[in-house]
Amino acid sequence: MNKKIILGLVAYEDSADNIAYDMILALKNLYSDYVFEIYGIFGHKVRSLGYQEFANAEFLKIMGFIEPIKNLWKILSFRKRLYKFFLKKNINIFIGVDAPDFNLKLELLLKNQGIKTIHYVSPSIWAWRFKRIFYIQKACDLVLCLFPFEQKMYEKYNIQSHFVGHPLTKEIKKITSMTQLQCNKIHAREKLSLKQQDKIIAIMCGSRLKEIKYLTHIFLDTMCLILQEISVKFLLPITDNIIYNNILIIIKQHSQCDLLLNNLRFIMQDSLTAMQASDAILATSGTVTLEAMLLVKPLIVAYKLNSVIYFLLKKIVKIKYIALPNILAKKIVVKEFLQQDVTAKILSIELINILQKDMKISQFTELCKLNKQLEIKDKNLVANLIMHLIKK
Repeated sequence: MNKKIILGLVAYEDSADNIAYDMILALKNLYSDYVFEIYGIFGHKVRSLGYQEFANAEFLKIMGFIEPIKNLWKILSFRKRLYKFFLKKNINIFIGVDAPDFNLKLELLLKNQGIKTIHYVSPSIWAWRFKRIFYIQKACDLVLCLFPFEQKMYEKYNIQSHFVGHPLTKEIKKITSMTQLQCNKIHAREKLSLKQQDKIIAIMCGSRLKEIKYLTHIFLDTMCLILQEISVKFLLPITDNIIYNNILIIIKQHSQCDLLLNNLRFIMQDSLTAMQASDAILATSGTVTLEAMLLVKPLIVAYKLNSVIYFLLKKIVKIKYIALPNILAKKIVVKEFLQQDVTAKILSIELINILQKDMKISQFTELCKLNKQLEIKDKNLVANLIMHLIKK
């Protein structure tokens, strides 16, 4: 007779749903003598395995500072109901994937009831709100980390943690030579029906509407300045129609709308291929900088906030760099520009400079070395760590 494990899960973001999907498959394949009952909130990938979620939680995907406050009562009420649901189901273990502002409190409540808890994807306490580490200490039996330096940080505070590798290293094929890099570019251009001889820049405007509205006009001005100097085509990857419509409105309001539209192409839901096809990338901060690093692509990072918000964040953010490759390397590997340095003139000069020179071997080697740090060394590690905690 098969043994049963009842697992509580919160993985409502798309990236969290992907992580949870791989985790569940590994558990089922490695421990086929167990039956896994899984309850909670998750996305379509976990649902495709035959699990039914507690309730639709799309409203939890809200971002920024104001929207969560406006929806605070709804969020707190939902979390309370979910907590009671988990207790009723008598779960053996709870796993919260990312979403620390929602999951950590839930983990603490459940741990106080004697339920083992795992937080998968460490909060960015190394960047800001470091004191959360003391909350994590109380709330989590185990933290699964995507970056190697995070485990070392937790060890100092006697918090059980393990570096498990970054899921993007599974999605993006490892690059080991300049020849492979060139072949990837050729194949990506064939896939997107782009001319092999063209100079191409991928423009990554971000995924948040406020970010898009704040930076897109600067990126458009940058594109116009570049087009005054050299012949270039631009790729603008977008995730959905909402983003597309917002960017298109900004372009149509630009004084050089026709020039821009004649030299750019929107790429729907295929940002990795767009970046592979490019000779250079202009991006905001975030996961896209990690994707560019894994693709071993020349990149510059630009980020600009409202001056008041920037002033406040500067007081609490504890990191020297904003681009993940630079944070990992603890030095400048890709150029990054903030606030008053985010101008069309500066960005256009930097991008033209990249287009006119081949990537240095030293930069290629540095990016490959960073990529190696994030590799998943053991595909069964997460499943084994979960089962070890359950049996403990």
